[in-house]
Amino acid sequence: MKFLKSFFLLTLFSTGVLLTSTGCDDDDIDPANIEFQFNYKVNGVDYQEGDVYDINGTAVTFTHTKFYVGGIEFTSDNGAVNTVDGLHILVDPATNGFPITELDAGSYSTLNFFLGIGLDENNQSELDFTNRPSDDPLAAQDPSMNWPWGAGYKFVRVDGLVDLDGDGTPETKMEFHLGDPDPTDQDPRFRKDLEFTLLNDMASGDNTINFNIDLAQLFIGIDLSTNYLTHVGDNIDLANAFFGNLDKAFSVE
Repeated sequence: MKFLKSFFLLTLFSTGVLLTSTGCDDDDIDPANIEFQFNYKVNGVDYQEGDVYDINGTAVTFTHTKFYVGGIEFTSDNGAVNTVDGLHILVDPATNGFPITELDAGSYSTLNFFLGIGLDENNQSELDFTNRPSDDPLAAQDPSMNWPWGAGYKFVRVDGLVDLDGDGTPETKMEFHLGDPDPTDQDPRFRKDLEFTLLNDMASGDNTINFNIDLAQLFIGIDLSTNYLTHVGDNIDLANAFFGNLDKAFSVE
């Protein structure tokens, strides 16, 4: 009788351990839902549409500040790379909170993406382009985010007005448009690769990664009173200077 009692207790204990282990199965852990938030700033101050800003001594106001993001990759602490295939987002001050992907909850050391468009998407026919649904970020946009057809997308578009007469009121058109003049390039020009160090673990449930974009940093070393228009080919030196500043404008919180 004593033996049967001991056997019963041992069986009950073992069953309890099994149930406890089953309840902690990794399959029951909720994924980490990742969202991107982009916060526009000018000289460290929150951006307000229509405001006039002093950038390198020139009064400037912005009308359009858009850019494409693609090639998103998360690298975990153990070196595993998680790629978000086929996703592009079109970022501007009026649109925010971009759902990106689901990841296993845990620690991720770096995040990579590029400003621009993937090779296959940038090199497409006019039919491919025009057949996209209106809510697709790669569909036709207003203002336009593609060159006259056959030359691909504008990866970055920053428009506004600059003050050339010194009265403090911007009145002259400013345009900085970057893209690859040859969409068949295997290594697209003016597509900017960015890498960020992630300081916080991705927990189960909703996770928002906040980026700051300081528009003033785009114009480091650029005198907007004399140099304020580039569509790549018409002012390649200015395009290169602007392109060289893209990584300086982005940071992650």
